[in-house]
Amino acid sequence: MAWNWQWERQVLLFGLTWLSTGCFSLLVTVPLTERYTTLFASVTLRCDYSTSAQLQDVVVTWRYKSFCKDPIFDYYSVAYQAGLAIGQDPSNDCNDNQREVRIVAQRRGQNEALLGTDYRQRKITIQNSADLVINEVMWWDNGVYYCTVEAVGDTSGDPDKEVKLIVLHWLTVMLIVLGGLLLLLLISVCWCQCCPQHCCCHVRCPCCPNRCCCNEKGKAQAGFLLHILLSLSFQTVYFV
Repeated sequence: MAWNWQWERQVLLFGLTWLSTGCFSLLVTVPLTERYTTLFASVTLRCDYSTSAQLQDVVVTWRYKSFCKDPIFDYYSVAYQAGLAIGQDPSNDCNDNQREVRIVAQRRGQNEALLGTDYRQRKITIQNSADLVINEVMWWDNGVYYCTVEAVGDTSGDPDKEVKLIVLHWLTVMLIVLGGLLLLLLISVCWCQCCPQHCCCHVRCPCCPNRCCCNEKGKAQAGFLLHILLSLSFQTVYFV
C-alpha cells in the first residue's frame, strides 16, 4: 500500500508539472517578420503574446540589432548568396559583439513605455499588447527588432520573436523611381513609333528601328517648302 501511495504521488507530481509547463507557458507571436519603409515615414512593428501571468507582471522589451550584412546592398554579393545556399540568414547570422545592440523601449503592464538611451529624443512608443510604433523613421533604424516578453511564473515557452525593418535609402528610392520612369518612357516611345496614325516623335525606337510614325515623304515636302519660303524672304530683303 505504501508503495502504491508513493507511486500515485509521483504520478500526481508529474501531472502537475506537465500542466504547469504546458498550460502556463509564454508564447510571443508576430504576424509579419519583415517590414519595408522609407525615410521619415511611420511604421508599426506588431507583436502579441499569451500568458497566464497578471498584466501588471508582464514586461515587454524591444531590442534593436543592426544587420550583419545589409539585405539590400549586400544581397547579390558572393558571401550573402553563399550563406543563403547553405540555409543561413546572412543578415542576422552573427554574434552580438559583431554588431550594434540597443534597447529601444520597455514597458511594464499598462505603464508608459520607457525609451532607451539612444531613443529618448525620438517619437517611439509601445501600443496595444506589444506593438512598437516608430514615427519619423531614420536611416539607422535599419535592422532586426526583437520583441521579448517576461512574465512572472511563465518560465517556459517562446518568449521572443524578431522582425526585420528594412529602411529604403533615398538613393534606393530614387533609383527605383528613375527606373520606373525610364521604363514608361521606353514603352511610350515604342508605342508611338509602332502607331503610324499618330505622328508624335521623330526618334526611331529599338522595337521597330526601320519604321517611324511620321510620314517621311510629308516631312521632306515640308522641309522643301520651308527652304523655298526662306529663300524668297532672303531675296525680298536683298532687293529692297
